[in-house]
Amino acid sequence: MTHSPRWIVYLSMILVTTLASADADGPSPFQRNFLDQFPDLHKVILKTKATTTPDAQHAAVEALIRRLLPPKDAARFLFDVNPSAFSDPAVDTAKITSNGKVVRILGNSGTACTFALYDFLKYQCGCQVAWSGRQLTLPAVFPVITRVVRKADWLHYYQNVCTASYSSVWWNWTRWEQEIDWMALQGINFPLAFTGQEEMWRRVYSKRGLNDDDLAGFFVGPAFLAWGRMGNIRRWDGPLSAHWLNGQVELQHKILERMASLGIIPILPAFGGIVPEALQRIYPQMKYSRLQSWSHFPDNMTRSYLLDPSDPLYVSLGQEFIHEMQAEYGSVTHFYNADTFNEQRPNTSSPDFVREVANATYRGMIQADSEAIWVMQGWLFVYDSDFWTPALIEAFLTAAPLGRMILLDLDADSYPVYNNTQSFFGQPFIWCMLHNYGAVEGLYGRLSEVNRGPVWARNFSQSTMIGVGLSPEGIEQNEIIYEFMNEMSWRTTPTDLNFWVADFVDRRYGAVNAEAHLAFRSLQTSVWDRPTGDANQGHYALTRRPRLDLVEPIWYDPSDVYFALEHLLNATQTLPQSPILMYDLTDLGRQALQVAFHTVYGTFQEAVKVQNLKNAT
Repeated sequence: MTHSPRWIVYLSMILVTTLASADADGPSPFQRNFLDQFPDLHKVILKTKATTTPDAQHAAVEALIRRLLPPKDAARFLFDVNPSAFSDPAVDTAKITSNGKVVRILGNSGTACTFALYDFLKYQCGCQVAWSGRQLTLPAVFPVITRVVRKADWLHYYQNVCTASYSSVWWNWTRWEQEIDWMALQGINFPLAFTGQEEMWRRVYSKRGLNDDDLAGFFVGPAFLAWGRMGNIRRWDGPLSAHWLNGQVELQHKILERMASLGIIPILPAFGGIVPEALQRIYPQMKYSRLQSWSHFPDNMTRSYLLDPSDPLYVSLGQEFIHEMQAEYGSVTHFYNADTFNEQRPNTSSPDFVREVANATYRGMIQADSEAIWVMQGWLFVYDSDFWTPALIEAFLTAAPLGRMILLDLDADSYPVYNNTQSFFGQPFIWCMLHNYGAVEGLYGRLSEVNRGPVWARNFSQSTMIGVGLSPEGIEQNEIIYEFMNEMSWRTTPTDLNFWVADFVDRRYGAVNAEAHLAFRSLQTSVWDRPTGDANQGHYALTRRPRLDLVEPIWYDPSDVYFALEHLLNATQTLPQSPILMYDLTDLGRQALQVAFHTVYGTFQEAVKVQNLKNAT
């Protein structure tokens, strides 16, 4: 297999970027419509981005590059943050000017500057910053260029409600700082910020008369917070210690301060109707219903209590919770997430009931913050599509004014919802790639779908798409898929995947290597390009509870993995040794072992079926 010279790959990438950046000083056709359609949302985005002054954002960008590069290299980059530099400050846009010695980046926000910085490092210097490591070898002389890079949408979302439990629950500030740097470089400007919310709830409920014993029956342990927050479970693996609660608040201060300093818009949690059982003691006339049991947990640890939306307590608690966060952290955002019926069906299919729940949730937000925007995962419409008919979905989504709710089309690369709901019945939405369930480590991806899906969604009739996003349950895997998906925040047409993957490999290892190209091309066209949405995504027999009836829907020829491992091993003979290369070898070796066991497992299944265990040896 042969690949085009590196300069041709770069030229192709720059051409696509230039096309994506055309008319860079004016709104795209998509945003031009939305300025009229969602004027309040546009104003709130601008207001939240302006929470930190341009000078402070400039200082934060300078601090980031000093963490990223050695002092001599960092000094070769100069930044200027000016929100008025381009026509629409809601769209991250930056101008890159290089004279060969110094690179000047003018951006309309901190994240515009960092996004442009990484674009230059990738496509002019052949660098890469990933979870597994960094390849940051800079040339002595930079290419001489002047060009504008520009996002296609207002927002670039990150995280899943479950990510906090699967990946980041035990992080300290050092690890969070690395992640926020990675977000900023990737151009992410709209992440969840859920750390420390249990202490806010403790304060709210303490003022309502609940004690620590009451809350011990409500809060779940640290590793299970995601499902406690969404009302799936309660009390499991608790209680939470005062040391834990206070430590998380301290950590959240650092997270929010760093996000704001870079112009990143954090999404804080909000009240979705789930309350402690003990609240009945304080309010014996409280109206509520019990949700269904979830995932085989015993009833005393699931079947959460959902306040009836007609109970005045519903809106009051929503208001008090946001006020508590404002008192602790200040007015850092106007965006709040609440997911009431996550993998749990309402007890009635009445459109009036679901509309009242949504309306009460929204009113709880705006009572505390008159400019509040509700951000909601659309996963329930996929998970329980038999229940959530178009009429019910419309009743739920139109309970808030258009533009005051943002829907996360959470698994749009496999199960999009926008195209079956008239673009969420007029509410703005973000096209998300979920990709990973349960933080599994198996290689998996849908490169071709990611390459075209956001483009199709933007051009969908009456589309209300205002952004793209990553929504994995677990991170730190399949890095090529996430790097590519993040580029869909500025790509307005599909790109040539063969060129892109070859260039990705060169950047990843800091050298052109034919053996590495062969390895990645084998994976690109098989493991990383699942043609349909159904996939085991790493649920191999080797890592599951022992059973004889497991079915593993491997969609590719196992020899593709063995071929890739062989050629990547060959590449190590000439490639510079690096943590990224060692990570890839380990990851690919793990995949090969899991796939090999799949073959053995199938043989064993057949031997048991015919009751001849000799066939299994």
